[in-house]
Amino acid sequence: MDLTKPVRFRGVPFEFGDDVLIVPAVTCDQADELAKEIDYATSPVGLKNPTEMMALDDVAFRKHTAEMRERRAAMRKVICAAMSRNYPDMGVDMSDFITQENVQDLFNAAMAYTPGVEKIKDPGEWQASREKPGPKSSTGLAPAVESQQG
Repeated sequence: MDLTKPVRFRGVPFEFGDDVLIVPAVTCDQADELAKEIDYATSPVGLKNPTEMMALDDVAFRKHTAEMRERRAAMRKVICAAMSRNYPDMGVDMSDFITQENVQDLFNAAMAYTPGVEKIKDPGEWQASREKPGPKSSTGLAPAVESQQG
């Protein structure tokens, strides 16, 4: 698989080592099939702030962290479905790509919630935007390209 060629569907670019992977949004059919995972990943039920977590006893803390791992697993499933649209040969093992640092941004891209981020099809577009002066994101998201009107 050549990661330097344009992909089929426009999406949000992310660094993957020296390469760029472009994450499109899931289709409506995929969203329907993954409704349980999407609901689980986006529901505020069970989320705790750090103060609440510190007040938990060890049994409740382990239960809470297990629920958070399940939430991340649901997010990974949605991300992999989105990725399969541009990279059908990559398979479902994205363990080297999906990290604690980028899982939320990847999920947002898969759910088409990336306001202000330009979607691209060609990894070369992303490389060119990284060479321009301006802010760089620690998440691997390409900075939004502002249009120049004259």
